[in-house]
Amino acid sequence: MIALIAALIALIGIAVVRECWRRSLRMPVDDAYTAWFNANSRSGVALRAWLQAAPAARPDAYRAYVAELEREEAAAAELELHAMAPTA
Repeated sequence: MIALIAALIALIGIAVVRECWRRSLRMPVDDAYTAWFNANSRSGVALRAWLQAAPAARPDAYRAYVAELEREEAAAAELELHAMAPTA
């Protein structure tokens, strides 16, 4: 019984250490930057697709570009919040 309790405590300890380690690897600003970077890349791809689209496909390509641009804008606003946050 004591061995079982000791093993359980060890497993809990390992889980706590792993969670702390995982959290320490990435700061929220890193996640916000990654989200913005990806959204920025996708909006660039959508812009090129719109510019190169056949005349019949341009309206749909434009709507796709505007949607990606809005996502990039939202990601940039989130990144700005993290960039302006005090880092005590």
